[in-house]
Amino acid sequence: RIAIASCCDEPEWAHELLRTFEIAGGAGTKMWDCVAHAEIRYGNKQGHLRRISEKLGVPLREMVFFDDQSGHCRGAGEIGVVAIQTPHNGVTL
Repeated sequence: RIAIASCCDEPEWAHELLRTFEIAGGAGTKMWDCVAHAEIRYGNKQGHLRRISEKLGVPLREMVFFDDQSGHCRGAGEIGVVAIQTPHNGVTL
C-alpha cells in the first residue's frame, strides 16, 4: 500500500494535484487512486508516519519511507521506519 507523508502549507492544493495527476501507463488512473492514506499537513515526518501506521494498521518497522531530505530520513529511522534518501530531483522508474 502507498501512503503519503507531506509537510505542506497548502494541503487542499496538494490533494487537488493528486486527484489531477495521472500515473504513467495507468490508462487514466489518478495518483490519488493509488494512495491508501495521506497525511498532508504542517508537522514533522515522525508524526505523519505514526498517524499512517495507526490508520492503516501497519507497524512502523514494516514501513519504507522515501524522502530527499536527510533530516526527514533520520527522523523516520529514529522511530523504526526504514528510510531511503532520494535525489533532490526525485525518483522515476
